[in-house]
Amino acid sequence: MTRYQSCVAQWRVFVPLTWLIVDLGEPKRIRAVKIFNRTDGGMKHAKNLHVWLSNDKQNWKQVFQAVEAQKEWTVSVNPAQPARYVKIGLLGPSELFTLKGLKIFGEAK
Repeated sequence: MTRYQSCVAQWRVFVPLTWLIVDLGEPKRIRAVKIFNRTDGGMKHAKNLHVWLSNDKQNWKQVFQAVEAQKEWTVSVNPAQPARYVKIGLLGPSELFTLKGLKIFGEAK
């Protein structure tokens, strides 16, 4: 994800929930999610980062909640969970949401 692509998540700046959803096309067994935060002045905005998984985009299971802003997070999903959608976002109003990058890891078939 480039910095330009990460700006897509900024369009929801002043709403109660700010997030980015990745559609994997079909359910995959998710083993881990690695999230790269911005390392400039925007790093502090991700202090309330959450990660959720879903198969239907309606029912979400939270698998991670950050307690402070960091340069990167590795979210282990043990045991691996089936999911088509990975949602990464912030809870709370008026949060600016931008990230540097994202990697989603699954189990080999």
